[in-house]
Amino acid sequence: MKRKTYLTAEFIVLYAGVPVAFTLLTPGAFVLPVLWVFTLICGVVLYRDPSFNRRGLWHIPKHSPAVKSALLRFAVSALCMIAIILLVMPEEFLNLVRTKPRLWAMIMILYPLFSVIPQGIVYRAFLFHRYRELASEKTLLLLGASAFSLGHLPFGNGWALVLTLIGGLFFGSTYLKSRSIMLSSIEHAMYGGLIFTTGLGIYFLHGTLRMAISLEGG
Repeated sequence: MKRKTYLTAEFIVLYAGVPVAFTLLTPGAFVLPVLWVFTLICGVVLYRDPSFNRRGLWHIPKHSPAVKSALLRFAVSALCMIAIILLVMPEEFLNLVRTKPRLWAMIMILYPLFSVIPQGIVYRAFLFHRYRELASEKTLLLLGASAFSLGHLPFGNGWALVLTLIGGLFFGSTYLKSRSIMLSSIEHAMYGGLIFTTGLGIYFLHGTLRMAISLEGG
């Protein structure tokens, strides 16, 4: 009982308290450095836990229903995102690709390495393993998606929260079906690439990206 109380308090502090405090103190300024510190802490805890299956960090199942589900979801989501941006903000469609192709290419290469993989460790590997005693997998899926959404609170807009809530459900579901952080991270990278390519990336700009855009001239 004491352990569950401690884990509940820890979860609230890490996945709700930290993003709220960070948003109030330095909104969007140091998103990546904070994520990397968080990832390091979670990684150390997982490394020291003998019950954690490290193979799930890099293994990609060859035959898994999660792969087919993820690809189907992505196809439908891509069509929906394109339709939304063409209807609501057509001037932003493919804006980054058209105006700053070098920056777009850099994001496509670096985003999976420095953002997606750390988030996979924090919001899936660590969260689903560390707090498995607190709730069922379905409940943890909802909690994980909510935590993933709250983690984007520093971006300061509703689009980021809604899109990451949906994404959190998708990526968490893929992980629970496959037990593969790598597979769920590939899915995460696909959506991130889609967002920055179509034009919705304007809602996911943090300090590092804003600096890169200013250096590119605009």
